[in-house]
Amino acid sequence: MSEESKVLETVPPRCPELILPRTVWWERDVPLKLLLRNEGLWLLIVLGILGTALVLHPDPRGYGTHRQIFLPPCSFQFITGRPCPTCGLTTSFTAMAHLQFLTAIKANLFGPVIFLGMLVHSSFVAYGIFKRQRIRINPRFANRVGLTCVGVILLYGTIRCFLWHP
Repeated sequence: MSEESKVLETVPPRCPELILPRTVWWERDVPLKLLLRNEGLWLLIVLGILGTALVLHPDPRGYGTHRQIFLPPCSFQFITGRPCPTCGLTTSFTAMAHLQFLTAIKANLFGPVIFLGMLVHSSFVAYGIFKRQRIRINPRFANRVGLTCVGVILLYGTIRCFLWHP
């Protein structure tokens, strides 16, 4: 067997980077202390958000649920009389926590999407802590997805702002 064929046997086949870049993978054998400091903190934050959503009651108007935790009213809505891009997210999260899907969608279309995304991601994080693994995401991919999501939410908010009638 030639040297070249030995090298080819040891190198795993790769997907062409242009077709399918490495975007998400598991990092194995991560020290538990590091996992608890980073991923554990994320899990606590998400559990706090979900716990708060369970305690609150969705406002029937579709916005304003955040007032139950003593946050001020939306400045944008106060000044313009129109909803801001994130108006209704707290109500939507709270409705999702209470399994009121239609109320959640009416309050803010992206509330259920973000809520379910947080649940799925947190499940992966909890699994990773249990298995001492960490989910890794390519930063370029994460930035593209994040910026796209922010752009879509702002576009939705802008359209809703001009089409919403109080």
